[in-house]
Amino acid sequence: ADDDGQSGFDRWLERHFGEQASDPSIAAATSDPDGDGVINGMEYVLNSDPKDGASVPSIEIREGVLTYRRNDQTDATDVLIETSTDLEEWKLFDGVTSELLSIQDGSIIIEARIVAPAFARLRVRLP
Repeated sequence: ADDDGQSGFDRWLERHFGEQASDPSIAAATSDPDGDGVINGMEYVLNSDPKDGASVPSIEIREGVLTYRRNDQTDATDVLIETSTDLEEWKLFDGVTSELLSIQDGSIIIEARIVAPAFARLRVRLP
């Protein structure tokens, strides 16, 4: 929370939902008011629009490189990379080198190189 007592997530809710920001059926971290399958907490951390079903988090895996956007108001520990060889057992992958590619439009763009053959996913810590 900042000096005003509001968290970054609370301010984000107010910016996107206005007077409806206090309605948990619309603006809770686990709500999905645009019906795109991405809950508000993930939309906040991964910097997509919670009221636009066509706006989904930008995540790409190509040739062993995972690239994603994170809200520049969130902490790096809010997004973890996990890997699996069988899609059943997932573990935090410590063989990843990542770097900040750029900061633009309120997003931090991160690139991570997965050095071993594996499936990868992001785990987001909800606000």
